[in-house]
Amino acid sequence: MKVQWWLIGAVMLLVVGAGYNVYKIKEDTTSATQLAAADDRIKLADYVSGEWDAVVVVTPYTSEQEMRNFGIPTSRLRNTSITYLDDRVLLAFFEGDRFVKYCYVQQVSGIPYTMRLTRDEAVLEKVKLL
Repeated sequence: MKVQWWLIGAVMLLVVGAGYNVYKIKEDTTSATQLAAADDRIKLADYVSGEWDAVVVVTPYTSEQEMRNFGIPTSRLRNTSITYLDDRVLLAFFEGDRFVKYCYVQQVSGIPYTMRLTRDEAVLEKVKLL
C-alpha cells in the first residue's frame, strides 16, 4: 500500500492549525464594538456577554511579565500591543482562574494602574472628548 505523503502533510497542517486556534484566544471584537458605542459610564456586565466573574484592566505600557503576574497567559493573546500603545486598555476576562476572552477599549479614564475587578465592580469611565 502506497502512502500518500501529501495527504499526511495536509492532515498534519490541519491539526497544527486547529491546535493553534484552540491555544490562541481571539480578541472579542463584538464586546469591543459594543463598548466603543457606549456613553460615559460603562458597567461591563451590561455590555460583555458570556460567563466571566472578574476582569483585569490592563493599562498602557504594562509589561508582559506584569500581565502574567495577574494571571493573563500572554502567550495565548494574539495581540499584546498594550505594552507599546497608550490610547487604549486591555480587558482580560476570567471565570474563576480560567482566562476566557479579551478585548481592547479606547479612551478609558480613572484606571491609574493595572487592576483586577469583580463583575460587580467592573465599571469604567470613558474619556470625554471636547
